Amino acid sequence: MSEIPEARKKMGRAFYSLEREHGDEPLEVEGKIPEDLKGALVRNGPALFECFGHKYEHWLDGDGAMSVVRFRDGVATGAVRVTESDQLKEERARGQALYSTGFTLGPSWWRRLGGRVKNSANVHAFSHQGRLYAMSEMANPIEVHPRTLETLGEWTF
Repeated sequence: MSEIPEARKKMGRAFYSLEREHGDEPLEVEGKIPEDLKGALVRNGPALFECFGHKYEHWLDGDGAMSVVRFRDGVATGAVRVTESDQLKEERARGQALYSTGFTLGPSWWRRLGGRVKNSANVHAFSHQGRLYAMSEMANPIEVHPRTLETLGEWTF
C-alpha cells in the first residue's frame, strides 16, 4: 500500500486495533450503579485495523469485535472478543492478509478479481430466539456465544 489515506490520518485513535480480548471481568465505575439495574448492553464495531501488516484504509473495514457490559446487584462486568469470520481464521492460519475488506483492496489480485470480500461482522449486533449475532452489511451473520462472546460460526437461517 502506498501512503496512509487522509481519512485515516484525521481519525487517529479510531484506527487503533483492540489490544486485549477478555471474558467477563469487573469494570471500574465512577459513581454508583442502581442496585435494581439488571441486564446487558451489547455493542459491535470495528476492532482490528490491519492484518499482518496490511493496513485497512477505511474505519468500517476493521474486523469486528463484540463487547458487553453486564449489570447486576450494583456491579458492572464487561467482556470483549474479536468475531472470527471464516476469512479471518484463514488469514490467521496462513499468517498473511488474503481478502479485500469493503473499501480496502486485498493484497491478492486474483481474489480481488473474484470479488471475494472478508466478512468483517463489524456493524450490527442483534439477538434472535436466544441467539446473538454479529453482522456486517455485506455477508451472512456470525453467531456469537451470548455469555462468552466466542465465535460459533456463520449462520444462514
